[in-house]
Amino acid sequence: MQMALGLQPECGGLYGDVQRMTVVWWHLTLRDYDAQVGEAMAMTRTLNKMTYAGMQESVRIASDPELLQTTSPQI
Repeated sequence: MQMALGLQPECGGLYGDVQRMTVVWWHLTLRDYDAQVGEAMAMTRTLNKMTYAGMQESVRIASDPELLQTTSPQI
């Protein structure tokens, strides 16, 4: 499978010297419909992996169930 995928480094802006790879363009290279579907799915899978790799891990701040319960004030 041959994909035309253009990657170009991008720097500057809000993050200063941090470089990111930006997907410029890509197109389907195969003529068979089923092959194009497979190629599109492979490209989507690759982009999902790249997006997931760039995501930061989230941390749960209030992990204690007692802190999450709301209680009414005692009168």
